[in-house]
Amino acid sequence: MIEHNESTIYGATIPARDSGSSSLKRDKKSRARRWTVVVSAVCVLFLVVAYLFAHRESKSAQRSVSAADIPRSTILIEVVNGAGGQRLGQRFADYLRLRGFDVVDILNAKVRDVERTIVIDRVGNTEVAKQVAEALGIEESRVHRQIDKSLYLDVTVLIGRDSGQLKRIP
Repeated sequence: MIEHNESTIYGATIPARDSGSSSLKRDKKSRARRWTVVVSAVCVLFLVVAYLFAHRESKSAQRSVSAADIPRSTILIEVVNGAGGQRLGQRFADYLRLRGFDVVDILNAKVRDVERTIVIDRVGNTEVAKQVAEALGIEESRVHRQIDKSLYLDVTVLIGRDSGQLKRIP
């Protein structure tokens, strides 16, 4: 078989293509371009993820403010009487309200023999719960965390039979 470098179709001369080497060169260039695009996309994706991660960390650092920075009037408190004393929950609520806290609910516990008064953090901000405990004269060791965001409050104060030993509550 004889290979021609040119062909004539309807009187026009068309140069022959080199079927082997030029298509191979195009395939190599095409692969190189694809790899460049893939590597560039991975780098951009990495940078975006790194930025978002760093930005999220800085936002959580902004959210973790100290208890002193949080106005007492924005701390939502539930007072639960677990000691059984008459109007004890109301007296605690009045005491906390006089100190600027927002008491949103006063309840009686199902059991009436809770030994010690505790403060329960409901949202994961222990500093706020400690602020409430301090206002009541409750030591930090009796601040517990039991997160329940469905309650729509920050702190629960469960009054125990030791309520008479706390700060003078009227």
